[in-house]
Amino acid sequence: MWIKLLQNPLYLIYKGHLGLVVKDFRRHEFATFEDIRQFKKLRLFALTNEHFAEHINKRLQALLPYTQTEITIISSYEEFFSHSDDQVDGLLELIEVGSTLTLLHPEYTSVLPKPSVTKFPLSYAVAKGEKDFALFLSHWLAAKKANAIIHHAYKYWIFGKGAESNEPRWSIMHNVLGQP
Repeated sequence: MWIKLLQNPLYLIYKGHLGLVVKDFRRHEFATFEDIRQFKKLRLFALTNEHFAEHINKRLQALLPYTQTEITIISSYEEFFSHSDDQVDGLLELIEVGSTLTLLHPEYTSVLPKPSVTKFPLSYAVAKGEKDFALFLSHWLAAKKANAIIHHAYKYWIFGKGAESNEPRWSIMHNVLGQP
């Protein structure tokens, strides 16, 4: 049932973007592929299997022909978060997952290098035999996609668009004394 649900496009939500989790103070080094091309060697960790790591490494080598890329497979996210900066440059992860990890580790940030080139289908797992719930979930997601709620929520929660406050800060001079 699990495989059938994953293969059925009715249950796919959207395509996830492959990004990086990096130390917050280094985020500008990974903003674009042009920035990343400045590296002679790029050391990344990934919580994945050997086949996927090889596939991504080939894609990275095509995008970064003069940068030596090295992907190390890890068995837990804590392996990444416990390493020092001189041992690894970043964690290769879906930007959606990376954003969640950075909530637990605020000294890190998720980066989606521009232009975004790698997308992967994401889906929800539904318990075996729960066809009614899977159908409900699929229709609910289709309705939310149709009125752009998912798109706006994705931009807000993953990219932080609209999260910043545009109001001027409160001040004694302006708010109490009335001076500009």
